[in-house]
Order: sequence, then structure tokens, then C-alpha cells
Amino acid sequence: MSFNLQVDSLTSDNKSHLTTEGVMKTTTVVGILLVVLAIVGFAVGGISFTHQKKDVDVGPIQLSHNETSTVPISPILSTISLIAGVGLVVAGVRAKA
Repeated sequence: MSFNLQVDSLTSDNKSHLTTEGVMKTTTVVGILLVVLAIVGFAVGGISFTHQKKDVDVGPIQLSHNETSTVPISPILSTISLIAGVGLVVAGVRAKA
């Protein structure tokens, strides 16, 4: 019976350690992704994509054109993303130490 108690206490310690380790890694990864998103936002200024629009569709005759749309990324959002990303990376590193 004492063997079961020792095993239970060991597994509960390991679970709390793994949970803390997983949170630190998740925090750091999310922080890095936010920093990368901020850098892309500053460098590019927006995301452009092209889609095809049909103008005329009469039997076998189809006329269409490509339309390019741009979704701008605000410099304010990039700055907020950079600050939040750096904060999360620092929090993940400090929690590890």
C-alpha cells in the first residue's frame, strides 16, 4: 500500500513540472510568432492576394478578370504585436529560470 502512495506522489510532481514546462514553451512560441508577425507588418505593410472575378457567363463564353486586393497592416498593430511578443518571450525565459 505504501508503494502506491509513493508512485502517486511521484506522478503528481511530474505532471506539475510538465504542465509548467508546456506553458513556458507555449508562451515563448506565441511570443516569437507575434514578433515575426510584427516584422512582416513593418516590412511589407500589408497582405496582397489575387482572386478571379467573372464578368460574363453566357453559355460557353466566359469573361473574367483578376482582381488584386490588399489588406493593410497598421503600424500601430505591428508595434503592439512587437511589444506583446517581446513580453511573452521574456516571460517564458524568466519562468524557465
